[in-house]
Amino acid sequence: MQGQTKIPHALYSEAVRNSLDHGNKEEMSIDVYAGKSFDSENIIIRLVIETKSRNPDYVDWCFIQQIKKRNEKMLVVKKSILNTGLTNLIKVGETSLKSNELWVQIEQFDYQFLKNTVSDFATALKNGQTKTTKKNEVDDSIRQVLKGLYGTVIDEVINQVKSGEYYDSTQKMIFIPIVVTNANLYLVEYNIDEIDSDTGYIKNATFNTVNSIIYEYPTPKTIQYPDPLDDTLSSKNNQHILKSQVLIMNPKGFSEFLKQIEKSCG
Repeated sequence: MQGQTKIPHALYSEAVRNSLDHGNKEEMSIDVYAGKSFDSENIIIRLVIETKSRNPDYVDWCFIQQIKKRNEKMLVVKKSILNTGLTNLIKVGETSLKSNELWVQIEQFDYQFLKNTVSDFATALKNGQTKTTKKNEVDDSIRQVLKGLYGTVIDEVINQVKSGEYYDSTQKMIFIPIVVTNANLYLVEYNIDEIDSDTGYIKNATFNTVNSIIYEYPTPKTIQYPDPLDDTLSSKNNQHILKSQVLIMNPKGFSEFLKQIEKSCG
């Protein structure tokens, strides 16, 4: 943009860190961060993985579709020099090292491994009971992987701006947050007329075993993509910012997921 001050690439890290709300900073560690480049698709896939051993008292994770019959492409975070996403999270303007703009955006891709049933409510059931639940058993892992995703994306942006790498390529880097657990995963089907209006208990629910599912969860308030030296957050498609999507899988589902990546991109 004409008249805009170039960002000193060497100082970008400090600018970003200073823009974050230090009072809200929490641990952003993850268990596994892995990735692979697929030249045929011009894409780099990064997997941000949190592993969760099941609680012996709450081994059944149950997922409900409050908005019925949602099967769609997963919303993921993408980093690229191309402005092609659905919603802007970060825009880095011209730096003293490179003239290209850098974008971090939410986007959807037409890959089979990113298509799944979407749930917008989850809880864990106490063994042998259907009325005793513990929602945090599921949600704590989701919050942790989303914080890890956030920290990972910020680090990747800082590294690119400081090093000048990837600026000469239209290759896209996508980040997929994943929770892998040995808990039993169920998609709960029910008739809305059989929900007890006083207790919320669902009568005659059907528990269908699944190996993987997309869980849509309110984005933690501590996750605020920074506005270091340029406009970054678009008001368009705010629903993509207020809610985040995470892939929940058991080991079998994770193995199938990796095979689908290779089949789609390899």
